[in-house]
Formats: sequence, structure tokens, C-alpha cells
Amino acid sequence: MKGEKGFSLVTVLLLTAVIITLGSAAFYVSYYGYNMVSASTKYRIAEARAEYGIMKAFEYVYTGTDCSQLSSKTYGNGITVTTVKAGNNCLIKAVGSFSNAQVAKVAIAGSSSSNYATAVICSLTTLNIGGSGSIESCDSSCPTNALITENNYNIPSNIPLNKTCNNNNKGLTAYNMDPYKYDPNLCQQSLLSTYFDGLPDRNALFNKMTRLYGVAFDNGKPTGLTTNGASLTLTDQTNPSNLQNNTYDLCNFGQNINLETVTGSGNTLTASSCYNISGVNIQVKPTFTWDGSKYKVNFVNCNNNSNLSTIYCKNVDLGQNTTLNLGSNFSGGGALAANQVNFTGDVSPSSSLTLVARNNANMTTNIVNVSNVNIFAQNYNISANNLTVENSLIFGGGEGQNININLNSNSKLGTPYNPVLIISDNNINIQRNGNAEINGIVYATSNNNNLNIGSGNGNFNINGMLVSEGQNNNINISGNFTISFSPTVITNVANRFNNLLKPPTCGTVTNLRYSDIITKQTLY
Repeated sequence: MKGEKGFSLVTVLLLTAVIITLGSAAFYVSYYGYNMVSASTKYRIAEARAEYGIMKAFEYVYTGTDCSQLSSKTYGNGITVTTVKAGNNCLIKAVGSFSNAQVAKVAIAGSSSSNYATAVICSLTTLNIGGSGSIESCDSSCPTNALITENNYNIPSNIPLNKTCNNNNKGLTAYNMDPYKYDPNLCQQSLLSTYFDGLPDRNALFNKMTRLYGVAFDNGKPTGLTTNGASLTLTDQTNPSNLQNNTYDLCNFGQNINLETVTGSGNTLTASSCYNISGVNIQVKPTFTWDGSKYKVNFVNCNNNSNLSTIYCKNVDLGQNTTLNLGSNFSGGGALAANQVNFTGDVSPSSSLTLVARNNANMTTNIVNVSNVNIFAQNYNISANNLTVENSLIFGGGEGQNININLNSNSKLGTPYNPVLIISDNNINIQRNGNAEINGIVYATSNNNNLNIGSGNGNFNINGMLVSEGQNNNINISGNFTISFSPTVITNVANRFNNLLKPPTCGTVTNLRYSDIITKQTLY
């Protein structure tokens, strides 16, 4: 070794070089490892910022800000959002940046509208909303427009259009939807097919109500009952020859006995006087007692106070000229037809009662409760204090006739869980004089020539839905008058008339679909 000193030096130099190389390699490995970890961290931060931008824009759209109003916004350092409105969709691009890393993502915030709305009007003539009045759709569980028309109605500039709902809405207001929607194809086919089950047109409506309720119509005018009565040979138990063995349809009193006034109390209908049987020199006084499924009809011979044969009628036509006064907790069912029906007291049958008034139906007596009644008439006068009508159908038909509703203090047509269905095939006028409300659906067919809603004083709410296919529709509301879309009320109407109406469909709450569009990171 002493003779080879140069070799030792070379060995030391080589070892030193190896150590330096290994140290440098370790340094560069550590350096690039650090940069890789740093780049991954930067990417995750940039990605989180892009996600935040997407969700922030979605939050604005979801709570009612129009997509076009967002345009281009920044949310703190390193977050830029750009939006473009496309139909009912909002296209969102969010770019997140951190240091030299950048991530861009896109999202689609979409919403679908519904053919349901607070007010659906084929041809709107007049719209005035003043004071604290409003037409609103503010149930977040079922977003809809506040107003849809087929004619492109020019909303007056003094009527606010709001996409955010408050406790005291004014003008046209809808939750996360356009308050007003113009749809040129809205009424190209009958709206009956949209809201009613299997009804393509107006005639189909009458045919179905005939099948469901046994009511006869003449071009929309209710004319009587379709169900045949009970035909039999009456026998006078005291003197059989009195009736000459003739056969009578005694459930159809218009053909046999010209009744004038019949009064309902409890489960009984009583004629006010004795009347002649057609073609026979004998007077009778009938009474009708409902046994839960049919009327037991007893005849008394007024000449000798003897009893005639008893018959049973599920449905009774009391005659073309008869006035029927119902009150004192009348509970009869089946179907009854008369010329005029007056509600003079409570009417609450345990099962549905169908009433046909060939002329007028009047609810003008104060403090009256009516439930489970299907009413068909040409004219209506509904005007009383403390009047409550629940779980009932109100149909008005007849050219040039009117449904006049002027609700006075503390009156209700329908409650949220026992609503009403009002169908107008004639003209309809709705106003109030005091605190009152309607819970249900108000539907005017294509035969309706005048729909007037408004005027009067006091608080008034129509909760449910208003639809009109007819012409000359005028809405003039002011003060504390509110028309509100209520999916709960509409669902309960559909449940009550489950063979007639469809349940409501809603607009889809804004939904979010997103994906990466660009992922970019720069390393040094």
C-alpha cells in the first residue's frame, strides 16, 4: 500500500463523488416530491374553489335570481363564475385558481315549468292589482308560475313581478319561477284534458257528470235527473176505485203531482200542502224519509186521511215548478230536482247529496253550514254572513246565466282539507264584503263569456287555482285580496272528485348537473 498512494487518493475521490451524487439525487428527489405534493395540494384547493363557485351560483339561481343577472361574478380570491341563460336552464362555468394551478368546471342548473299555475287564463282582458293584492305561487314543494296566459298580455308597469316570496307579497309572485308566463299554445286544445281525467272537451264533461251524478243537461243547462223513477199502480186502501188502477211514475212528480213547496228537515222532506194527482179527482200529501240508501215515500189521501201505497225512490224529481227549502240539519241523500233550491239551514248528509235547481240555487241565510252536496243550477246567489260550504261541487250552466258569489264576513266556500270545486259554464262574478275565503278550484269553461273577480272590501283569499277557457276575463283586486296556488287544496279536490279531476303536477325545483371541463396545473 505504501507503494500505491495514488490509488487511495482516487478511491477517496470516487467515494466523495458518489456521496455527492447520492446527496444531489436525494435533494432532487425531495425537491420534486415536494413540488408534486404541492401541485396536488394546489389542484385540490383550485378544484374546491371551482366547486364553491358552482354551488354559490346555484344558490343564487335556486333562491330566485335570474341566471342572466349573474352574468360574470367573482366570489373571493381565485373564483370566477360566468353564466349563460338557455331557456329554462342556466349554464354555469366556474374557474378556481390557486398559485399556478387552475381548475374549471361547468354545471347546468335546470328547472321545468308546469301547466298548473295560480291563474291559468286563455284570454286575459283586464288585470289590475293594487294595494296589498297579489296573485302568488309560493309553495316551495310545488313550484309553478303565478299567471299563465295564451294571449301575450302586457303586464302593467305598476304590478311588481317577484321571484322571491315574502310574508306580504304584492303583484305577481312565484317561488323560483317566472311569475308571468306567456304560452301561445296554452289553449290550442281544451284545458279540460289537462286538469280533468279523460275529458277531451266540454261535451265530455257533461257526459261524465251525467254518468257520475245522474244529471241531465241541455247544452250545459241542468234540466233534471236521468234516473227513472218507480212505476207502480197506486192503491187507495180505503177506496181502491179512487185511483182507477192507473200506473204512475211517482218518483217523477212533475208528471203526476204539481208540488209547490217542499221543506227538508232532518232526514225528511215534507210537502207543504195537499195536491191533486194528475187525471184523478183525489188530493194527496207526500212525505219522503231517507233511510240511508233511498227515500221511503208515503202518500196520505187528504180526502179521507187514509194511506196510499208506499214506494221507494233513490232519486226524486219534485217537479218543474217546485221550490225546495233545505235546512234544520237536513241529512237526506240520493238526488233531488226542483225549480229552485234555497238553503235555509244546515245541510250535512253523511253521504253525498245531488241537487238540481233548474233555475236558482240560493245561499242567502246567515250562519249556515253545507257539506257533501253536489249542486247543479242555472243561477246562483251566494251571499251570506258566516256561511260555510265544504266538500261540495257547485256547477252553473245556461246561456246568459250567472254564478254570483258575494261572500260576507266570516264566510268560506271550502276549507283546505274539505275544499270545493266550482265549475262555471255560464258567467261568474266573485267579490266579497268582509273577511272571507274560497278554498278549491274555480274553473270556467270555454262557454263562459264573463269572468269577473274582485271589488268589495275586507280580507279575501282564494286558495287553490283559477282556470278560465272563456272570453272576457277581468281580474281587479286590491286591498288584502290574495289568490294563492295551493297544491294541498288541489290534491284534496282531486281526492274528493277522484273520478273527475287529476292531481296537480309541479315544476321541478332547480336541479344541478356538473362535470369537469378543464383541469390545468403548472409546475416549476
